[in-house]
Amino acid sequence: MHREIGMPAARVDVIPEEVERSEIKSDASRASMHRRMDEIVDGVSKVELMTGAVQENGGKMPPVTDDVKRWKLMGVGGHGTRHHLW
Repeated sequence: MHREIGMPAARVDVIPEEVERSEIKSDASRASMHRRMDEIVDGVSKVELMTGAVQENGGKMPPVTDDVKRWKLMGVGGHGTRHHLW
């Protein structure tokens, strides 16, 4: 009987240590999650900046595209030489 009474008391002494270890693990897990979220936010910000730059330069593309289409119609290749179809 003394043995049964002593075991719960011993178990109660271990519980605060287990709680502390659990809290330390939880803190480390949350810190890791926040670090990954910060990396994701940084990545998204960079993508938004690049998208903005592409949209700004996108307005400059149609004239170039039109020139290339015209060159193709004229049979001009990438080096400015005519392609002969024979």
